[in-house]
Amino acid sequence: LAWESQRIPTQNKFIGALTYPIILITISIGAVLALFIFILPAIFDIALQFDAQELPWVTQQLKSFSDFLANNWFSILGVGAFIFFTIFVILSTETGQKRAYEFLYTVPVLWKMIQAYYLIRFSRYTKILLWSGINYVNIFKMLKNVIPNPIFTPLFEKAISGLTRGQSIYDCIKDDTKLIPSTVAALIKVGEKTATLWHTFDVIIGIYQEELDNYIANLSKLIEPIMLVFIGWVVIMIALGVFGVIMNIMDSVNV
Repeated sequence: LAWESQRIPTQNKFIGALTYPIILITISIGAVLALFIFILPAIFDIALQFDAQELPWVTQQLKSFSDFLANNWFSILGVGAFIFFTIFVILSTETGQKRAYEFLYTVPVLWKMIQAYYLIRFSRYTKILLWSGINYVNIFKMLKNVIPNPIFTPLFEKAISGLTRGQSIYDCIKDDTKLIPSTVAALIKVGEKTATLWHTFDVIIGIYQEELDNYIANLSKLIEPIMLVFIGWVVIMIALGVFGVIMNIMDSVNV
């Protein structure tokens, strides 16, 4: 099945692109929390062993935050687990999935990437069903089942209703430009008029496969500098706080 061998790499790249930022953010936040909970308290305890002067403001803020995390890490872990479980339950419902996709569609880079991915899936499945000789109404009924995205469901239902009344595919999808760009709708219109709709979907797949690859690459390039800036800012603040402790200890022993 050639179409299946094409679908799986695209799906894997799409899932990997969405998973990579989550893993990167989780590891970064975990490393920072571990530093505040296990490393910094030991450094601050050293300062308390000396007859030190008042700690610098940066050091005081870091110590307060570190003490809060160290004293409440179990409660924080419980709250985090509860939030994760709540999100999991919400996303298991159709309404929750719809809200999640609506949110993702407000994020510029993610929206374009998700749009390209689902346009590829839509075009690939439609082309296969056209080759099978299935009529348009049944094609969109099947698409509703094989593309279980709640954002696309109203579009498929509208297409089924319109096609049943004798409308063309173009007439059914032309108004929903957020999901089906006007250029894609125009290509489908030409394909319907020239009876080369299967070839039209090949063209759409080629265009958006390239775009999807570019969006995935750009997402990685966007996330990594943001995380580097975040980690760099944390490291600088910790360095200033620890330097303040060192200077305070040196003053207390008259170095």
